[in-house]
Amino acid sequence: MFDGFNFNLNLCCIWDGVPCPLHRIADGRTVVSRDRILSATRRVALFSNPKNHSICLEIDTEQIQVSARAPELGEAHETVPVASGNGSVTIGLDARLLVQALSHIQSESLAIEFIGESTPVLIKPVSEDEYISLIMPMHLEGPSE
Repeated sequence: MFDGFNFNLNLCCIWDGVPCPLHRIADGRTVVSRDRILSATRRVALFSNPKNHSICLEIDTEQIQVSARAPELGEAHETVPVASGNGSVTIGLDARLLVQALSHIQSESLAIEFIGESTPVLIKPVSEDEYISLIMPMHLEGPSE
């Protein structure tokens, strides 16, 4: 989209009325192989709801469980080991946005940073902060909905 352009973009968020830099909004951080999480996300996304493309990430200190379920398609689950991590969260994301964010990262490992299920997720290369994706979470439907 911006091929041939070199620019810096300073982002900030407003947290309880006070500006804060994006790199300070995450309590949990998980480092994972870019190729493994991207492949798992692409496969599981095939079973996501065609209306909203939602997938579920269950992140803990040892693994990320990627899952999706649609009544007409069935369900899929994949487990991706993490290189390191602290914190845990279960969060719903749009699979298309996640694949797009993961596809733009060129490094072998990436960090997924989070606070909770209703706050944005930061995705960035481990070794640099030149590329940061912020993805808003989605509400996940319960088993009875």
